[in-house]
Amino acid sequence: GHARAHGPRRHAANGAQHAALDNVCLIFVQRLLALEYGADIVYGEELVDFRVLQSRRVENELLQTVDYLDPAGRIVFRTCAAERGRVVFQVGTADAQRALQVAKLVERDVAAFDVNMGCPKSFSIMGGMGAALLSQPDKIREILTTLVAGVSIPVTCKIRLLPTVAETVALAKLIESTGVAALAIHARFIPERPRDAPHYEHIRAVVEALSIPVIAKYARFSLDPLADAMWQRRVARRGHAGRH
Repeated sequence: GHARAHGPRRHAANGAQHAALDNVCLIFVQRLLALEYGADIVYGEELVDFRVLQSRRVENELLQTVDYLDPAGRIVFRTCAAERGRVVFQVGTADAQRALQVAKLVERDVAAFDVNMGCPKSFSIMGGMGAALLSQPDKIREILTTLVAGVSIPVTCKIRLLPTVAETVALAKLIESTGVAALAIHARFIPERPRDAPHYEHIRAVVEALSIPVIAKYARFSLDPLADAMWQRRVARRGHAGRH
């Protein structure tokens, strides 16, 4: 009776675990493919600091990978020699010291450490992470300065847009002042999703205002790729000219 009663729940839990494992492995393979086809750097998925801190580092001799495993033995993060020096670890955090602990745990295996300050999903917002940080400049400064001072690899972060161009530029300048190596900007406001048009004017203004690299993050599906490439070239030229 007990076995039958708990069977469906057990199968559901096992299914969720397999889905999580499949997702980690899929993202790992996608990164390797991206590098094979010419990407300079690749990013891991956002991982919450608490989850990473519960993991242990294991060298998988059979697959020649480095795996970070949670207490149940599930893969939290996987990497390998093929992406060493080119994979960026992405964390979701709301605490400078936890972020530093995660960075120190993984820094030997990754090229850079990125703090996601733009995720609009409920799990991030409710935990004070992601886009919830956009309204807390002091906490942003604390997290990034702590990381820059505490690890040997470059530190970067990703944000979304603030309500005005001036506010977005001001936040970008604050972030640059912490010593980060680059800033990624998702060119949409917090409530917006990939189906919404990106706001290029914010990124253009940030590129002109900063001296560090600015990575434009936005979705392009079946829009005009030629116009998109030309726009990126114009932004890059403006940013380059502004530094000389």
